[in-house]
Amino acid sequence: MSEQAIFKNKAVDITTKVARFGAISFQVSTIGSVSVFNAKKISPWAIALIFLAVVSLIVGSNLKGMQDQQGQIAFAIAATFLIGSFLVQKLWPRREFTFVLRSGSGEVYKLVSDDGEYLETLQRALEMAFVEQA
Repeated sequence: MSEQAIFKNKAVDITTKVARFGAISFQVSTIGSVSVFNAKKISPWAIALIFLAVVSLIVGSNLKGMQDQQGQIAFAIAATFLIGSFLVQKLWPRREFTFVLRSGSGEVYKLVSDDGEYLETLQRALEMAFVEQA
């Protein structure tokens, strides 16, 4: 059986016999499993809103002694930023995807990316290589 290319780009080359990830190569027949996991990470927008809430709290605490109403407005703005940060995190979290390849010998290779579609394409390509091996 000849070696046929299944997937190829700059960093990854998957054929029916070999999977290359940069300088690391695996024989397809020795790969035990491939999987893609996703995890939610904190959104940079949520961090920015929390920072603005803290700044508003500091401004509000400095204004509280001078003019009571301005201090209350600053605290209300801080609360709004804080609630906004929780909503942003709940609705639009940053997603991080991890491609995990385990060889039969127990070696583990992980590839982390924000592009889950790309990693799922890698997984499908390796699964196609498994089928070609059989």
